[in-house]
Amino acid sequence: MPTFLFAFAGGGASSWRGYVRADPPDLALCPVALPGRERRAAEPQPRRLDDLARSLGETILPLLGGPFVFFGHSFGAILATAVARHLHGRHGLSPALLVAACARPVHRRVKYGDPISGLSDEEFLDALGRRTGVAPLAEFRDRPEAMSAFLPPLRTDLALMEASATPPASPVADAVLSVGGTDDPDISPEDVRSWGAYSRGPHRHHMVPGGHFTIFDRVDPVLGLVSQACGEVLGNDGKEA
Repeated sequence: MPTFLFAFAGGGASSWRGYVRADPPDLALCPVALPGRERRAAEPQPRRLDDLARSLGETILPLLGGPFVFFGHSFGAILATAVARHLHGRHGLSPALLVAACARPVHRRVKYGDPISGLSDEEFLDALGRRTGVAPLAEFRDRPEAMSAFLPPLRTDLALMEASATPPASPVADAVLSVGGTDDPDISPEDVRSWGAYSRGPHRHHMVPGGHFTIFDRVDPVLGLVSQACGEVLGNDGKEA
């Protein structure tokens, strides 16, 4: 089943290389390339989440000839939800399965106060660390070339969230699988469970060992959960016909 992968804030298609290397037989993995990074680094990214979702939705549309999956991590889950909402509203299409990993749905978004996306590099990283309880990009602080590549898209993605509206929870997919990390300091089990509001049908939720990026350390178990959920949606319990 075509499975479109949406990366975390600041991330790109290459973030999913471990998943692509796993090459699951029942999932055709398609990492989504966002503007402003990697091979699309020269392209400006829209300043509104809805505009980015509309652009990505129209790009993906010709690839949709049957059931499909949207799989997003953190910010990517929010973006995948927005793209799904656009496709349903404009074209009457919905993912058979939405996979939301280590993400808080927008209707539970916490208001942190003043925007931070315009702060200096050090202030931005410190403020992000205070929000999440982790030290983001600690390994990049002494690597200017890495900081210059990763920080701009991270700022842009965060600015999209800061400027976006908070729509009420409403179904965007036929089924939802939500996954959280047991040691994630920012995303609670209740956040993980609350993704059920975005499903028209079944919702399965799982907590796996690890922190906010645990799904990239546990590729095979997470792909197993996705494959099982796809099989249930298609009515074959994950078994090949």
